[in-house]
Amino acid sequence: MIISSSAQINDYYWCNSGTGTNDCNINCDKLKDNDIADDVKCAKKIFARHGFNDAWNGWKNNCKGKNLSSYTSGCNLTC
Repeated sequence: MIISSSAQINDYYWCNSGTGTNDCNINCDKLKDNDIADDVKCAKKIFARHGFNDAWNGWKNNCKGKNLSSYTSGCNLTC
């Protein structure tokens, strides 16, 4: 699992780790640098193919249905 600057992206399916499918057509190291443009592009591809709930198991298993407001308090988010 690659923890990119913007998302958790499975290195077996989505980037070139030497094994797997590399569906985002990107080297995994590019998902660890400070340029998030390629991370976002890959995350959008994952979302388009699987939606949010089916693609990010870490979120589904650890966060879904839980009060996560403590992680965003002080961020002045508006929707």
